[in-house]
Order: sequence, then C-alpha cells, then structure tokens
Amino acid sequence: MGLIKKVSSYEPVHSVAEQPITAQPHVNGLDVPGLRAHYSDLEYEERRKFLKTLNQSPESLEFLTELVQKETSPLLHQAIFDSLMTQAQSGNESAVIPEVVKLLRTGDAMQRSAAVRFLSAFPEPTGELVPDLLQDESADIRLYALDVIQHLVHPDVPSWLKLVMENESHPNVITSAIDRALEAGCTELQGSLEQVAERFSSTPLITFAVELAKSRLSGISQ
Repeated sequence: MGLIKKVSSYEPVHSVAEQPITAQPHVNGLDVPGLRAHYSDLEYEERRKFLKTLNQSPESLEFLTELVQKETSPLLHQAIFDSLMTQAQSGNESAVIPEVVKLLRTGDAMQRSAAVRFLSAFPEPTGELVPDLLQDESADIRLYALDVIQHLVHPDVPSWLKLVMENESHPNVITSAIDRALEAGCTELQGSLEQVAERFSSTPLITFAVELAKSRLSGISQ
C-alpha cells in the first residue's frame, strides 16, 4: 500500500518575495494547438505573464499573430505586440514583419493602428514591402501603406510618393499622398503635384490640397 499524504487545512501565507512561481510550460515543446490550449486555460494575469515568455520563441509566431486578431483586451493586445517586437528585434524580423503586414488587410482598427506603429519601427525590412502595398488592388491597403510612410524614416519616401501621385486614381489615396509629401517636406515633388492638379482638375478638394502643398513646400525651399 502506498503512503497517504496528510493534507493540512492550513495553507501558509507567503510574502510577495516568497510567493511560489507557477512553472510555465516549456514553450519550445508546445506546437500551436498546444499554445492555444494552454492559453485558453489561463486567467487574465497569467495570460499577460505567459505572453512575455513568448518574446524569445520564434516558434510561437504563428500563435501570436493568430491570437492578436482574437484577443480583445487592450493590455493583452499590447503584450502580444511587445512579444512580436522583441522577436523582430532579436533577428526574426524577416518572419515577423510579413505577418504583421497581413494585419493591415485582416485586422480591425485597433490592430491596424498597432501594425502601422510596429512597421514604422523597422524602416529597412518594411521599406522592401512598401512598393507592393502602394500598388495593392485595395485602395484601403494603399491608404494604410501611406499611414506607414507617415511614420517611416526612409530615403525612398519621396520616390514612393512620386509613384503614387503619378499613377494613383483614387481621390482619397491621392489626398493622403499629398499630405505625406507636405509632412515630409518633399520639395522635389512640385512637378508631381502639378501632374496631380491636371489629372484631378475637376476635384476641388484635391486641387485645393495641391495648391496648399505647393505653397508650403515653396516656403520650405526658399
């Protein structure tokens, strides 16, 4: 017969420093279904702590990018992006950034805003994707790409905006490109602005935006 362990009804109270730490699963040993199952069993604070353990685990990328579209808590949502940010900064950016770009297409407003901020922190790898985003068949994606450009420090910003001004047909996208050119102080785009004014001569809002941009950019160049 095995020994029977006596269970005491008294449980000692630990100080904060003495609190026992609940062992987290070995992340490397969990596939995506395993991560899903474990996460669903956790309470809020446990979820937040668990998400932090994934920031150095490239194998959790699929789970994190899946979770960011389901998690509704702003704080947990931020914790997911923090883990993705750490992964990208730790040398996994070539895998992380394309996954974050997908959120521009599939995410809600909160997710898209977080994705734009995230992508802006990685000028070089994000810059490689910008030209394709600016030529996406969806005008919304083209607008989100211009949102990324707004915060992106990259030498190709003027050439990207020139491409939009000379080829874009959607008024909202054109207006956004004009705004970006003005914000970035792209004085070299005066000629492109003239082309926009000619192509959209029957659209008062755009002609007004062009004249305003030309005036202010002229002031910068003087």
